[in-house]
Amino acid sequence: MYLAAGGTLTPHSETFIDGVWYPSVSTIIGAQPKPWLQAWRDKWGARAERKMRIAAAIGTAFHDCVERYLDGDEWGTIEMFDYPSCGRRVAGMMKSFIAWAESVDGTIDHTELKVISRVHKYSGTFDAVGKIGRTHLLIDWKTGSSIYSDMDLQLVAYAQAYNEMTGSKIKDGLIVHVSKDKPHFKLKAKEFKLGKRVFKKFLKLREMFDDMVAAGNDVRVEAEANGIPSVSKDSAV
Repeated sequence: MYLAAGGTLTPHSETFIDGVWYPSVSTIIGAQPKPWLQAWRDKWGARAERKMRIAAAIGTAFHDCVERYLDGDEWGTIEMFDYPSCGRRVAGMMKSFIAWAESVDGTIDHTELKVISRVHKYSGTFDAVGKIGRTHLLIDWKTGSSIYSDMDLQLVAYAQAYNEMTGSKIKDGLIVHVSKDKPHFKLKAKEFKLGKRVFKKFLKLREMFDDMVAAGNDVRVEAEANGIPSVSKDSAV
């Protein structure tokens, strides 16, 4: 797998157009109630916040290394100033990712691409879009504890916005999950069909989000979208 000519890099950010907030996909999904999150915090007590920060730092560093690798740049310098000992873990995760990438017959057209749905008024930044074999699909790298069935909601929202902007007809998504767990850093990949039924589920969340904002609820996301606790209830670093 390699990055095709014309790939772009766009940072994550919330979006306002003519004074109207186009909330990110991560913000919309992250605002939904997570009853297990408090139980997870209670389990780890004072260690919970630190574990979340470390998991976020590992996820961010891994994503940065993947982007550099796909761009053909040197990725081996892993900058983790707050948690330098985790650099070895990211390097192990990258070895698993590279072994998978070299085994795949595919190309990446864009990485870290910002998309906006003007029809449904949301935005987002996804990790990659490209082809594997003959299938054109949208891809997200994950470093949480597992792949979950509802990850298709995030993928379908990105795909809808991307299709609106480009005229494409992407209907497939791929989650590539690389475990943070030593020593094997196992990699799993799962394809999702991104059809109308899945998008309708996301639109219900979009509507619920507007209702929460109108009711004056705090809809800020507590954790970054790249892996922490959407960690599972048993997530550990």
